[in-house]
Amino acid sequence: MSTGLPARNAALAILSGVLQKRRPLDAGLDHLAGLQTRDAGFARALVSESLRHMGALDAVLRKFIAKPLQPHKAGATGEILLLGACELLILKVAPHAAVDAANQLAAKDSKAVHFKPLINAVLRKVAKEGEAVLSGLDRERLSTPDWLWTRWMAQYGAGTARLIARAHQQAAPVDVVLKSPHAAVPESDDLFGNVRRLKAEGRIEDLPGFAEGDWWVQDAAATLPALLLGDVTGKKVIDLCAAPGGKTMQLAARGAKVTAVEIDATRAERIRENLARTKLDAEIVQSDPRQRLTRFWKAAPPWSSPAASWSLPSAHWSARKARSRSRLFWIRIRNFPARPSQQRNCSTTANGSHRTATCAPCPAIWVTKAAWMDSMRRA
Repeated sequence: MSTGLPARNAALAILSGVLQKRRPLDAGLDHLAGLQTRDAGFARALVSESLRHMGALDAVLRKFIAKPLQPHKAGATGEILLLGACELLILKVAPHAAVDAANQLAAKDSKAVHFKPLINAVLRKVAKEGEAVLSGLDRERLSTPDWLWTRWMAQYGAGTARLIARAHQQAAPVDVVLKSPHAAVPESDDLFGNVRRLKAEGRIEDLPGFAEGDWWVQDAAATLPALLLGDVTGKKVIDLCAAPGGKTMQLAARGAKVTAVEIDATRAERIRENLARTKLDAEIVQSDPRQRLTRFWKAAPPWSSPAASWSLPSAHWSARKARSRSRLFWIRIRNFPARPSQQRNCSTTANGSHRTATCAPCPAIWVTKAAWMDSMRRA
């Protein structure tokens, strides 16, 4: 019988990867390998909810910590406190179990071990007083980074921005795409086309049809850009920043000759695994798109999308450092429109060439991913 410590060790490794190394949440899920089903589910929930409520949980913790922690001295202390606060206030784990687990995590970290008395004292206070502190906070605002809140406010207005932030406080539904209309699928609701919303519970890998490659997980909103390309049978399409491969599989299943470009080796391997499971074909190029294409165009990063940051609560927090330095993701696209006003909506050029689509209906977001037809006239 599991003590829950392996799950918490995995959660700490994943969370540290997101917050310290700016790694995407899905890139750390290999830490769940080998865990019992219940432990893997708990670890994933713990990380996801810690990130989803991070701003509010951080505000609660700061109420009980006199001085800010210095990461180079404290090691994983901050992440251990965040996980402990999430267990106590969000997941409602018994106080003695959450506090004891945090102390055990600290004991295994060469730096955090020196902060065990602090961790123990702070989490005991959170267990006693944290609910009252949390109830008095503006949780929606605190759990949305400044850069993202400012963008939502400018584009949607205060009321809608707050509704989006409130929705982000809840776990996103799980949507799947069927490889074909007749594919086996677990219990689910029809959305549109081959897209379903799961009702079945349990590990994704254990659900009917997954191992056979009959479907894959992909947010319903994320399926729209590929659909906007129309009939792609026999045509060449490039999917930039392609991992984990949802759009690549979607296009390949519809008959396109897809080139999936991904800069990260681990994430590129995830595309290969997904293609192998679904028995679909695509060329995978592990490369920086900026080194392979011929023209620059500025693009907002994928975490700009409300839908993306809802499904991946790590997205807007792992982007904090880059955003604070005003860095933007850049891509080069041949024959891209010269002005944002021309480029920001789905469009087709006069030479029969390309279409682009954003992940969210926000004029400030010019393009998050680009897929275009290779039938365009080459420069």
